[in-house]
Amino acid sequence: MNEACLKKRTEAKKKHIVEDAITTSNKKNSNIPPEQNNSLFLTTQKPTQADFIMEMANKNAKFFHTSDYQSYAFIENCGHEEIWPLNSDVFERWIYSLFYRNTKKSPSRIAFQNAIKSLESKALFDGPEEKVSLRFGEKDGAIYVDLANKSSDQVKITKDGWEIISLSKSPVKFRRMKGMLQLPEPKQGKSLEILKSMLNIDSEEDLIMIASWLIGAMRPSGPFPILILQGVQGSSKSTTAQMLKCLIDPSMVPIRTLPTSDWDLAISADASWLLNYDNLSKLTPKMSDAFCRVATGGGFGIRSRYTNRSEELFYSVRPMILNGIPDLAERHDLADRSLFINLPAMPAEKRKPESELWREFYDEQPYLLGALFNAVSVALKNYDNVKVSSLPRMADFAKWVIAAEPALSWGEGSFMKAYDENRKRAIEAAIESDHVASAVIRLVNETKKWSGTPTELKTVLDMYAPEQNGWKVDWPKASNVLSNRLMRAQSFLETKGIKVERGKSGNRNITISMSEQSTSQTGQEKKKAKYAARLKDNHDDMASSGKRLRYEIAAEAEIASKQLGLEDECADNTTATKIEYEEVEI
Repeated sequence: MNEACLKKRTEAKKKHIVEDAITTSNKKNSNIPPEQNNSLFLTTQKPTQADFIMEMANKNAKFFHTSDYQSYAFIENCGHEEIWPLNSDVFERWIYSLFYRNTKKSPSRIAFQNAIKSLESKALFDGPEEKVSLRFGEKDGAIYVDLANKSSDQVKITKDGWEIISLSKSPVKFRRMKGMLQLPEPKQGKSLEILKSMLNIDSEEDLIMIASWLIGAMRPSGPFPILILQGVQGSSKSTTAQMLKCLIDPSMVPIRTLPTSDWDLAISADASWLLNYDNLSKLTPKMSDAFCRVATGGGFGIRSRYTNRSEELFYSVRPMILNGIPDLAERHDLADRSLFINLPAMPAEKRKPESELWREFYDEQPYLLGALFNAVSVALKNYDNVKVSSLPRMADFAKWVIAAEPALSWGEGSFMKAYDENRKRAIEAAIESDHVASAVIRLVNETKKWSGTPTELKTVLDMYAPEQNGWKVDWPKASNVLSNRLMRAQSFLETKGIKVERGKSGNRNITISMSEQSTSQTGQEKKKAKYAARLKDNHDDMASSGKRLRYEIAAEAEIASKQLGLEDECADNTTATKIEYEEVEI
């Protein structure tokens, strides 16, 4: 009984306290409009710094997000519009400048961080979803190019041509990244032939490949072949790479060193349209595979730093330039995605001071851009009508350039002819650098056909393995590794007429054979080689007989002159006679 009474008294006391609190609150907030009086204990505190930052930001910016949940702000800055990520240094400085202009003070770090978090939430959950592009964008069959100038102008390229438009008339939003430089306004009137006078190239084929790569690099969706510049020291590899980068995607850092990890490559691809890596000596298999993913489109998933389970996701497809002295594309999959330009040694009479070279480049850059935009416009017009019976690995790139050919100075079909020759040289270089592929070719040339297990294949191919100081160089130590190497080289071996077939349904046998067409070609080549050797032997025999005849005639002439006592007078004539006889073709 006592416990029940105590419980009732406690509940009554609590109810009395709550009623007193409500009465007091209502008296204090009697002058506040009903729509704002939604709290029992509403106070009249001044707005915090975070509240003030958010108020200023909402007045001067619009917030949205992308499909990968990145927050962006569309702001007006110095009379023009710009788009910046909310986690960028530029946006933070803009927020600081807003606060300072209105208060002449600096916000506290905690207030600033709270405001940024709130604005990110607003962009993610209240803002619309938009697509954001970098340098090149695409919308409704048109391509847009961010000139990255102060007025945020863009170039709109359609099937009917191109024009410069303002940001307010464009449906494409571009983000600005640190280090981006502006492109000049393009001009009409010249062709891509002027590249030949500025680059150290010695063939029409190289000009076609470089111009084609530039046109392909302007297609926002990709995929992109990797441009590999090779040559001896002093062949202007770095300058050529830097010039091509500055032509379509200028940056404060035009060339970079090789990234050391997937993380570094993903960050670079997210921050720049064209990746340009300079002075490479060798590519590891891991980095070679990473470059292949970026060139044709691939994602990276990396654990967020300072977290246990969060993951940073990156998806990028980017054009790339690699340059170095040795053959960089030793792996077949990278070689199959690349264009190779072998730069000759720069002759002394062709060298120019760097200041003069760049002055010439900047004078011609607007016309080069105009010529490239013309080619892209024609490609948009013809792309759906291009029909090619046989396309290479980079089929989209090849079809795109073929569609642009009517706007270029070379004749129709020149691109595919040059591209096929370039790929043949790439295949030859890749096979020469692959000891397993070279050993397979030697095996098939001797046996015509071989079949067995991977272990048996390794035993046979070990006889053809290259050795250095008694050690096999770059040679797989296990049969499964050799089998994987063979699988990588299989597509290139097929171009040499060598078929590699693997058993099915548990059958581990590998059959290596030469195709009938290749066997026929090889037989013809052997007959031609045998016939050529026979002709050479006949020629050597004739040359040897003629040489003996010449010396016999010269000796007889010398004996005759001695018998006539004309040694001194005819010494010079005899020598001349010997020389004359030796120069006679038999």
